[in-house]
Amino acid sequence: MSLKPRHPYLVPSITAGVVGVAILGALIVAVVDDGDAQAGGHLAPEVVARIDDLRTEREWASEVCGALAEWRGEIETATAAVRDGFDITDPGSSWAMAKAAFDDVRAATATMVKTVRAAEVPDTEAGRALAGGLDTLIEHGEGHVEAIGVRLAIIGGDVGVTDGFSLPGLVDDVRALIDDARADIDALRGPASEMLTVLRANDDCGPFLTMIGID
Repeated sequence: MSLKPRHPYLVPSITAGVVGVAILGALIVAVVDDGDAQAGGHLAPEVVARIDDLRTEREWASEVCGALAEWRGEIETATAAVRDGFDITDPGSSWAMAKAAFDDVRAATATMVKTVRAAEVPDTEAGRALAGGLDTLIEHGEGHVEAIGVRLAIIGGDVGVTDGFSLPGLVDDVRALIDDARADIDALRGPASEMLTVLRANDDCGPFLTMIGID
């Protein structure tokens, strides 16, 4: 059986096509990185449009991933403070420290939500999909944080209520937060994969990609 292709020009054509796509992709990335490269209108309109989309996606990813990275750092700091400073022999001071740490988490969450929602969503299918998934994630997170705050206030007596079932309720609140977060993160993998090149181009997005299990 002959291994000679029936269409001798097919393989070179395919190879040329693949190389052409690779070159076009490299060109687009280079132009996105160099703001002056498209001066003079020498690029095809569809290439210019895609470059504009990529720039918008990169700007959005930079703002959003930066806000998420800062929020994650605040949570880690607060968690470490509670873990390292808790003293079972001094419940009053430990409780005050835990409440202060939670107040920091709540403030950090509010700042993160405000920044993410203020960022201009890219007018691309992938950008809108990922932005929608992130909005769901932060909406659930914000709601759960507030619910936990109310529960902590009740346990601490700040609202003048003594509720012996508040501590188990607090555990339930935290579990609900974790369950919703897992589901929301699973839903982010598809949209994030569509913007993987853009997200990987931003250092702040590394922890986000790790969190959703892509990198």
